[in-house]
Amino acid sequence: MTNKKTTTPVEAENEGKHVLKFSKPFKFEDQEPITELIFDWDKVNGRKLIALSERLALNDMDSPIKAVNMKFQAAVCAEAAGVPFQLIEELPGGVFGRATTMAQSFLLGLE
Repeated sequence: MTNKKTTTPVEAENEGKHVLKFSKPFKFEDQEPITELIFDWDKVNGRKLIALSERLALNDMDSPIKAVNMKFQAAVCAEAAGVPFQLIEELPGGVFGRATTMAQSFLLGLE
């Protein structure tokens, strides 16, 4: 007897995506409040990571490991969630920390 897992349409749609749920709604600028961010790490490829690094001028960083730089992690979060970088910057501290930790895990291949 095998334990074959069946996926629902919602699970299939969210496969490869990671959801960060907020404890309370977050309002950014004039947008509707949001209660979660969905990170689709599959849409962040090498070309985009290099472009983010160049745009953020991280090539002259003291540390060669960009995966531990919060600014880079925040930019990767914004790219994966399809939201403005400024939205990620404005997240409450705890949510921002959880989001950047998720990006760091992705960047270091710990997923």
